Amino acid sequence: MTLPETTPLAKVIMVLACATFLVNIVGFSTGYWLEKSFMFPLNRGGVVDMPVDARLGLFTACETEHYLNGNSHTNCITKGAADWQIISAALAIAGLVFALLGAILSVLGVVRKRLAGRIGLKVAILLCHFLACNFFVGPLLMFPINKTIQIKPDFSPFKVDFGLGYSYIVAAASTVLFAFLVLLNIIDLIWSRRAQRNIDEDRTGLTKAVSGLTYHPISVRRKTDL
Repeated sequence: MTLPETTPLAKVIMVLACATFLVNIVGFSTGYWLEKSFMFPLNRGGVVDMPVDARLGLFTACETEHYLNGNSHTNCITKGAADWQIISAALAIAGLVFALLGAILSVLGVVRKRLAGRIGLKVAILLCHFLACNFFVGPLLMFPINKTIQIKPDFSPFKVDFGLGYSYIVAAASTVLFAFLVLLNIIDLIWSRRAQRNIDEDRTGLTKAVSGLTYHPISVRRKTDL
């Protein structure tokens, strides 16, 4: 299949938009935005401590308890999230939707002849990537601000300062890529508008040149042999 004529940068944007969307899914779906291993006191005196591995994602909170007999148990919950977690998840969902839409439009702008080079489509792609980037900034700010979490309501003094996990790092990387895509989209849009302006000027010049031509009909005599 022969691809329609479009700017080379539009093809780069298409590949990068699809790759960034896939990277974004990894950060979106995995539950390691915050993680911490710590010793949890089994009584108020702290005489007996239990090793615990805890992690927090956009939609789940999990903890693995390591018992004194060598066994362990993992428990994950999806209910009872704090307000900032709910807001973060909602912003991330909105960002993922615009990331998907931007990737789809980027592909259509390269493979569909009727859409290739359209300024309106390029503006729509730019807007999708801009919104995806901005929506993901919210969760990236909220998780570090709220990373000190109280464990167990009945142990009020016991709070854990969580560290940023790999899911957070992947999400941050995808957000940086979205910002880079916004820059590429702006460059491609300016490039395309200048190219379109040059084409319009060439067409105008050609029209004037053609309209200024004067045609001189040539009469042809036919000789008849007697």
